[in-house]
Amino acid sequence: MTDNIYNFDTTARYKLLAQASYSKAENVEHIHSLIELKKLIESDLTKLALEGCPPNFPEILKMFQLELKRFETFCSFPYLAQKNVIGIGGAFSAGKSSFLNTLLGSKKLVVEVDPTTSVPTYLMSGDSESITGLNLFDRTINLSTEDFLSFTHEEYEHFGSEVAGLLKSVFIQDTEFKWDNLALLDTPGYSNTETQFNSDRTDAKVAFSQLNTAHFIIWIISAVNGTISEDDLDFLSRIDPTIPKLIVLSRSDLKPREDLEAIQQLILELTAKRGIEILDVILSSARKRKEFPLDQIETYLNQWNSEKRSLLFAQNFKRLFLQYERYLDEQLRLTHMQLNRMNRIATLSELPEILNDIDALRLIIQEKFRQVSVTKENLTLLQKLFFQKLSRIGKMVGISLPEPNEIELVEVRNITLEPLLKEILTEQRVHLNQMHLKWEIFSIDMPLSNIQKLLRRTPQNTCLLWANLMV
Repeated sequence: MTDNIYNFDTTARYKLLAQASYSKAENVEHIHSLIELKKLIESDLTKLALEGCPPNFPEILKMFQLELKRFETFCSFPYLAQKNVIGIGGAFSAGKSSFLNTLLGSKKLVVEVDPTTSVPTYLMSGDSESITGLNLFDRTINLSTEDFLSFTHEEYEHFGSEVAGLLKSVFIQDTEFKWDNLALLDTPGYSNTETQFNSDRTDAKVAFSQLNTAHFIIWIISAVNGTISEDDLDFLSRIDPTIPKLIVLSRSDLKPREDLEAIQQLILELTAKRGIEILDVILSSARKRKEFPLDQIETYLNQWNSEKRSLLFAQNFKRLFLQYERYLDEQLRLTHMQLNRMNRIATLSELPEILNDIDALRLIIQEKFRQVSVTKENLTLLQKLFFQKLSRIGKMVGISLPEPNEIELVEVRNITLEPLLKEILTEQRVHLNQMHLKWEIFSIDMPLSNIQKLLRRTPQNTCLLWANLMV
């Protein structure tokens, strides 16, 4: 096993392997609670959906799973919870490692590893220098710089081991890291989007899952290729479209300036055609840093660093539950409306056969109303249990996660109240005439029942705060 080129301590290597493969988690209660939380969504909520669910339920389920993945990572490393995560992605050998090493300066803690053994790595500021690994059994292990740098594609040849394959994530804290509110996430370089998405541990699957939990994405493309590949376009099109994306053209020194401008324009055109929004395409070179400075990239990073990140796990989960709940509320409203129509129709006829048909239809509608009501009750119970478990896990890892009130999720923005109030008054058959002044509209005595449901129907769930009365 010993290699003449790589001298290493056999005892230290065995200790590293033992730690990386140790299956007994440090916080069993915490891990079990996370498993129960996942079961509530992936099993219980899915079963409930069979009783009736929104048309976009697959999307809701996917967002639950992504948010749970992000929450699981933050539970393992709470220090990361309030960081803006910048996902660094790209194809294998696109130049991600060279770009990161150039960006970070003299620190050489990033290496390009084989796709089969690569591990997502978070780089961030810290009070002390440390490298922490999280193994497949959710146990944290301390790594030396030498340990981490040994996770190369030649690891098996030189050491007879593949420790990186036993790790879920690595967290590097660096006292010289410039951005206090950022964490750079170095994801595995994917090798093939179509064939690699079938397994949970392939590089493409890991990279895709990790990048979808990021708040911003920097995507690396080699200028040598002359354009963005179809695989890159396919991969980017699968990532959450709301995540801002920046493209960096690595190895730009290998192309003439006029070619680089054409490549930049072509990339912008091709991504636009695929519906992928790109902030910019920036040139980079690890060999000729002065000719291709990273000022533009640092400007973006400084901007993202200034954005404070609040803990929004509870709010994000609540919004997903509300999407389901609103669908059920709408179904209840429609069935109630149908019952009212049946009752009105019944008053227009005295023919027994018609009345019998109406009674039969009424029973069908009443049964549907009952079924939807039961589904909503079950959803309410599931939601309550979910947030109880979420809050309990939060206390275990030092994160406060109470269930948010629905009103807390309403965004605040300026809006003109007058048109909305007129619409509400019209619905309630309060007749207006030209003599009503603007201030009189606000003084009309009008009870507002079901205020939470009313707020749900306002545009983008926004709170109506300021009235531009004199416009």
